[in-house]
Amino acid sequence: MPPQYERGDVVSTDDVFETRDSRPVIVVTSADRPPRGDDERTWYTVVPLTNDSHEQYADHRWSECLDAAADTEPGGELLTDSAAVPWGTTMLSEVKINGAGPTDEPYAHLTDDALRRVAKAFVRMVLQ
Repeated sequence: MPPQYERGDVVSTDDVFETRDSRPVIVVTSADRPPRGDDERTWYTVVPLTNDSHEQYADHRWSECLDAAADTEPGGELLTDSAAVPWGTTMLSEVKINGAGPTDEPYAHLTDDALRRVAKAFVRMVLQ
């Protein structure tokens, strides 16, 4: 049985933009969300990250830049400074999410402040 992910977990999945093999994503719905469909799988809403935190995406008014160390809880951090890009938000089945190695555990968890900033990026996208 795959692990259950919590809001703020950072995991890896197939690239939602199809520009590389995999991409880190932020889980924005928790495991207590009911399964979807007849397959009884847990589905998660995720926000993709890009490592373009200083150029094109960092300057976009809808993105939110994240510091690899400062915006994650102790015990795991992002591989590099990143930008959350809410326009790539999608839903993924638990079987499409990869954690950090054979345990499929998240490799980082965002701080509450960082997750709030990502939520505000959604607001900017929808209301501006």
